[in-house]
Amino acid sequence: MAACPYDFYARWVNDPEGTQKAVEASTRPMVGTEECPIEEGIPPEMRAAADGTEA
Repeated sequence: MAACPYDFYARWVNDPEGTQKAVEASTRPMVGTEECPIEEGIPPEMRAAADGTEA
């Protein structure tokens, strides 16, 4: 296998569970920001469009 020039992808291939935990630890637990909150979350129809499911 060729050497991967991007460390993240090399870690993802060699340790997918560890990399997933690291990514989840560095992401926000909710949508929006303090300056622009999304109080009611992502509308179901937008969520469905993003993941390819029906609302």
